[in-house]
Amino acid sequence: MPMSPWSPRAIDRHASGANRPVHRGGGARTAMLSAWVTAGTALGMLAAFVDTDLDTAGLALGVVITVVIVGVALLAARFGGSWAWAPAWLVAGTAGTAAGAGLAPAQLVQAGVSTSVVVGAVSLVSGLVLLGLGLAALLRALDGWWRLLALPVAFVVLQLGVLPLTMAVIGTHPVREPFTTPIPEGAERVTFAAADGVPLVGWYTPSRSRAAVVLLHGAGASKSDTREHATVLAQGGYGVLALDARGGGESGGRGMLWGWHGPTDVAAAVDWLAARPELDPARIGVVGESMGGEQAITAAAADPRIRAIVAEGASARVAGDEAYLPLDVPGLIRRAYDPIMFGAADLMTGASAPAPLTELVTRLGNRHLLLISSDDPADKAAGPRIRDAAPDTVELWEPADTGHTQALARHREEWIRRVLAFLGEEL
Repeated sequence: MPMSPWSPRAIDRHASGANRPVHRGGGARTAMLSAWVTAGTALGMLAAFVDTDLDTAGLALGVVITVVIVGVALLAARFGGSWAWAPAWLVAGTAGTAAGAGLAPAQLVQAGVSTSVVVGAVSLVSGLVLLGLGLAALLRALDGWWRLLALPVAFVVLQLGVLPLTMAVIGTHPVREPFTTPIPEGAERVTFAAADGVPLVGWYTPSRSRAAVVLLHGAGASKSDTREHATVLAQGGYGVLALDARGGGESGGRGMLWGWHGPTDVAAAVDWLAARPELDPARIGVVGESMGGEQAITAAAADPRIRAIVAEGASARVAGDEAYLPLDVPGLIRRAYDPIMFGAADLMTGASAPAPLTELVTRLGNRHLLLISSDDPADKAAGPRIRDAAPDTVELWEPADTGHTQALARHREEWIRRVLAFLGEEL
């Protein structure tokens, strides 16, 4: 009978390359265990690519990446020793752990048990086991003081592997919050489609001035979270289209926590407003909070029909937005972390990564942006940089003692005065 390539005897024949002899039974059992858990990580990696809005080419690339990572890990287990096992298992373990950690915990808490949660849990456990096997193989391959290298290797795997990849999975697989908020008095529920066919839903409050704004919420939220802003803007006479971002609230499609679909969705909202007979299509603006503020800037840079932009809490959603970070240890780690996180996110979404905010504001021409900051460290760092990129067209308001997107709650009268005056001037 032919010998199975995964039998202990076959693996023992090929398990070579370590600095010290591998115990016949122990090495074989380790390699066999690695093969099983590698298969578990493959499930999570495939789920991270399949459960997205990727097109055929993007999905095919994800499958190829998974096959390569898993294939190398299996070949290392079949033919290699500790020097081959360590890197192959650490890479596969990192990918599996990140996929599982990104898919399972948040979705379990918010949506309960599902196929995605089960697959994520299998991938998470398998990835952690594979990481342990990889570190153990590294220790076996090193002698004496060289074993201390395992500590920085573990740190790098965590900081520049597991953590950024996990955040990339979370950011591209957000859980849709249950929608229960009733329609505000005076508003109507409206629906329309984005250019790619995704159905979008919003609440529209009619205008009393022929001017209107698209109102955009932050990450992990919905139009319900902008009710107070909508009320204030409507009281100022503006038509208000409070929009659910795709994948959030009642809108369809697959969302992402950095809002890279913003230009497509906001353009559809502007189309809808411009077609309203009671509105002047030359008097349309956008108001956004956090992710919505970043979407507002991005959409306006691409769409000259948007005549005024108010962005509160806009800070960073691509690596280029954090180029200001200092060259100290934390800054260097983050500079390495961000390209990995956003690069991985780019592989798991059908949206295109936008340009940095500092570049986008230079594309606004003679249109103006009111940028509202806060005491949040990210906001405080981003605000002056965005203003300085286009000082003639960007106005920065930095309210004191204010949390992220809390300017209206903390400084209501000043927020109303500043924002309505700005919109009145621009629209």
